[in-house]
Amino acid sequence: FSCPVEEDRVWSVLGYIELNPIRAQMVENAWDWEWSSARAHITGEDPTGLLDMDFWREHFDGAAWREYLEKMAKEKSLADRIRKATARGRFFGSDETARQLEVQLGREILPKKRGRKSNSNAQSTNLGKE
Repeated sequence: FSCPVEEDRVWSVLGYIELNPIRAQMVENAWDWEWSSARAHITGEDPTGLLDMDFWREHFDGAAWREYLEKMAKEKSLADRIRKATARGRFFGSDETARQLEVQLGREILPKKRGRKSNSNAQSTNLGKE
């Protein structure tokens, strides 16, 4: 599953991903998982060389990221919103940004109202059929 993500919410998604081993009850802390980027972000060392640590360091240091992850672990509603957007392939961001993207891309991004159309539409289509 995947979904487009607003730039302001990238850190929330990264935190969500790094907390997966905790949700799976594999470890107590995200940085305890050997293959998690959380360990590299907390220690500041990426032995694999796969992570863009310079970009990450522009926004966080190890202590701040650890605090961010601990806070996110307690915030269940954010995880639910990310999971819902991902499962549905829907944009994860603000409605305002989604509306701007709809104009720029010329396509719908925000979900439509569910259910049947209102009776006023149904009545107007039945005019003249009586």
